[in-house]
Amino acid sequence: MLAASFQVRPLLVRAVVQALQAIFIENRHADRVIEYVLRQNPKAGSRDRAFVAETTYEVVRYYRFYSAILGQTPTSEEHFWQLIGIHLLLQTGNEEVFRLDELRALRPDTIRQRATEWRQQRAYRESVPDWLDALGQQQLGERWEETLAWLNRPADVVLRTNPLKTTRDALQQRLQAEGIQTRPHGPADALVLSRRQNVFQTQAFREGLFEVQDYSSQQVAPLLDPQPGMR
Repeated sequence: MLAASFQVRPLLVRAVVQALQAIFIENRHADRVIEYVLRQNPKAGSRDRAFVAETTYEVVRYYRFYSAILGQTPTSEEHFWQLIGIHLLLQTGNEEVFRLDELRALRPDTIRQRATEWRQQRAYRESVPDWLDALGQQQLGERWEETLAWLNRPADVVLRTNPLKTTRDALQQRLQAEGIQTRPHGPADALVLSRRQNVFQTQAFREGLFEVQDYSSQQVAPLLDPQPGMR
């Protein structure tokens, strides 16, 4: 989550606007869009790249909620600037973003008031379609509220150690030497990133020492216990 003292950089916000337009107007996949946008800004540091990626994903995640606060479905560059302004205000409480020319029309107090009102409706608060909210309530009952909140939490980035080439402890030390902090998870091969970073640029990845794979998927192979020669 962004700190309240973060500094707004118009070029970074513009990069997020570009990404959101490609996702929602051109119907392009978010992962590929973010990869493309970051390639267009090769001089951006790791913190700037993280801002672009994480802000884009967060606005996508709460698109319905933010659109309701805006009062319309975004259809223009101006609307996506405003969507980002809503997100940054609600995440940090910092009104500095409204100094940008593109956001001067927004009123922080109005945004906060509308956010309070729309949060009373779960489907908007958690940004899910009405049919999904109804189905979840029908099938999970009281558990749906907590389940839905968990579904909106950003997933950890988990690495799977390649045991044919290294051990988890050795990989953790190797990544630390490359500036990547991790923590072990579970009894076997998993390492969780302490913060999101581009691990695909590391020498350890180029050498095939790990792959990115969520933890639940990593449990499949031990469960099946495949033997050499099996297909």
